[in-house]
Amino acid sequence: MRKVRHKLIQLLNDFVINDDSIINDGYHVRDARCEDDGVLDYLFETIVNADLEMKQDAQFREHVLTVLYRLYQRKPDMKERVD
Repeated sequence: MRKVRHKLIQLLNDFVINDDSIINDGYHVRDARCEDDGVLDYLFETIVNADLEMKQDAQFREHVLTVLYRLYQRKPDMKERVD
């Protein structure tokens, strides 16, 4: 299950980083993920509950943070969700 979760976050990360070149006219992936509360809740929950001692999860956390950063760039009012 852990490997699947890592691969899904890696795929989401790739989509979010490259969404402006996937479809020529925009940021469809970022815009759709910004509106998906379930995904946002999962990403924030993942960071909040991260066990920083687990070095093998470092790349996973990096991908999650990159996704959140890219989403924040499209929708800065997300900062209200961060306490």
